[in-house]
Amino acid sequence: MAMEEKNNSPETSRPSAAGPRSRRAKPQPDLGQEVVRRLGFLRQAARESGHNYVLNLEHDLIKLMEAVKDMGGSGEGPSPKQRRQLEKARQLLDEIKLKPDKGRRKDLKRIEQAIEALADLLVKKK
Repeated sequence: MAMEEKNNSPETSRPSAAGPRSRRAKPQPDLGQEVVRRLGFLRQAARESGHNYVLNLEHDLIKLMEAVKDMGGSGEGPSPKQRRQLEKARQLLDEIKLKPDKGRRKDLKRIEQAIEALADLLVKKK
């Protein structure tokens, strides 16, 4: 009888009973821990971004306050044009509806929009 050759082609070879995962796998970092770590980074970035955003808003508000204080700096008070600007500014400020105790982002957006409108109204263009 002729000896039969073993056919080890991929079509006929079978995986071992232990399967392809029987090799020692490299330890994988715990996926949950990795996500928690990255969420912690995101939390810190949000805190820093929020802090810097509020600082920028406060800086803009201080510039507006200084611009109002400088109106009529000669001791005579604001000119008629400046009085009209101040009346518009007061009206704009009265119309802002905020609920800061709720910590809503839309309140920050409204504050930012008010600052932009007031800057257009009160700050001299260079």
